[in-house]
Amino acid sequence: MKKRFITTFVLAMVISISLFLVSANSTDIEQNKLTLMSGSAGGYWYRLSAIHAEFLSNGIEGVVVTPVEGTANDNIRVVGQGKDAQIGYTWASSATDAIKGIRYFEKQQFPDIRQLFQFQDSYFYLVTRADSGINSLKDLVGKRVQTGRRRSAQDLYFDIIMNEAGITKEDMKKAGHKRMYETYSSAANNMKDGHIDAFVLVGPLKHSIVMELETYFELKFIPIPKNVADGFLKQVSGFSSAVAPAGIYKWIKEDVPVLRYFCIGIANANLSEERVYQIMKVTYKNIEALQKVSLRAFGHCFNLEHALDGISTEYLHPGAVKYYKEVGVLK
Repeated sequence: MKKRFITTFVLAMVISISLFLVSANSTDIEQNKLTLMSGSAGGYWYRLSAIHAEFLSNGIEGVVVTPVEGTANDNIRVVGQGKDAQIGYTWASSATDAIKGIRYFEKQQFPDIRQLFQFQDSYFYLVTRADSGINSLKDLVGKRVQTGRRRSAQDLYFDIIMNEAGITKEDMKKAGHKRMYETYSSAANNMKDGHIDAFVLVGPLKHSIVMELETYFELKFIPIPKNVADGFLKQVSGFSSAVAPAGIYKWIKEDVPVLRYFCIGIANANLSEERVYQIMKVTYKNIEALQKVSLRAFGHCFNLEHALDGISTEYLHPGAVKYYKEVGVLK
């Protein structure tokens, strides 16, 4: 009886120690074998992630970082769960929405998302043909508009903009409004083929889609007035007012008010403070090389002076806070 008790006790101890070691090894793998969620293959985010991952792998001893294709909202889901990826890129507005569990993330909240750095400022605007008769947001009532995937950031934010202009989704439906739920990559063909009257575009102002379309017909940007932008900014973080400056295209004769949004790096809250601190340090050590990937198209990329643009500082990862205090960005 006594012998059986001792054997059972020893066996239990062995199992407990084994489980502890497995758990420790899992944590070690999570901290050292990192997945960086990026964008579609061939796109800016993916090209950037390949270089970024290489710098992180070479710059942090014992760490291997692998870039993986993704999208802004999918990256939040995967990084927020923390199982298949620990770091990634997304929109600042979407990251904050995910933490709060609102809009796109109202059914699935991701409170373990933490914010790191702003790496891209870009633009949110609406494009139409010069001869479309559309000169304002109200002129979109009853028109065919491509707004991106259903319930994507572009789609949801378009509704907020229209609401701030005094136009509801119901108003648009009653007037025969038709919405095309496709990504902006198909906008050029859809407009050339006469399937849409206008589309939401996100990215640089000097966009390849706009440059392709202007070879077929003259275009114009639909202005987002100050009162509409102000109302939008009260509801959505990670954005600011901006303008498409006169002369950026030959058919833009005067500044057109648009919106600017920010893209940021994110991490899972369970990634250690020290590991995130190292990620921040290596990232900003190599900003010149990272900036070369994008400066022709975008503005404040990996610029320490603008590192917190669009960031909700209450959701910064402790490792990012440590780095920003060290370099004087935070006190």
